[in-house]
Amino acid sequence: MGWKALWLGCAVLLLAGCSSRQEVAANRTPIAIPLEQLSSYWIQENRRSFFGDDEPVVVPAKPVRGYVDVRYQIDADGNPIKPQIVAAEPPGELEQSALATLSRLRYSPADSNPDAIPVVVTNRFEIELN
Repeated sequence: MGWKALWLGCAVLLLAGCSSRQEVAANRTPIAIPLEQLSSYWIQENRRSFFGDDEPVVVPAKPVRGYVDVRYQIDADGNPIKPQIVAAEPPGELEQSALATLSRLRYSPADSNPDAIPVVVTNRFEIELN
């Protein structure tokens, strides 16, 4: 009977240690950080620009150049979620391109963020459509 109790205790401890960090981080409230601190929490996996790759962008009658400031959360899996347009110049011209690009971004936790703590950050997307 002693071996069974020992084995059962080891099995319980082993299973308790298998909980994922994403489950722990997913239950955490995201912290708001400035863009300058983002690399301390999350590293962008795909570095190239996506503007105009394959999203159905309406070609403007004249070239449009500007920016879109987007506030979004990076969840425990490194996905950008809950985007909010904070500012855009010129307004109403580039927001859809910025959101399409944001939807393709993925992040990996930085070494200093082993628990994959979710964050909220505001990022500026500078866009030029010809």
